[in-house]
Amino acid sequence: MVLENAGGGSSHGAPVVRRIFDHILLRDRYDYIESEK
Repeated sequence: MVLENAGGGSSHGAPVVRRIFDHILLRDRYDYIESEK
């Protein structure tokens, strides 16, 4: 998974990458749920 690979690379950059990916995934999931209604 991308998150695991990013976290294992640079410890100081992991939180930022994790936050960005979480934001994108949550936004995409929300848009998907809204489109299903």
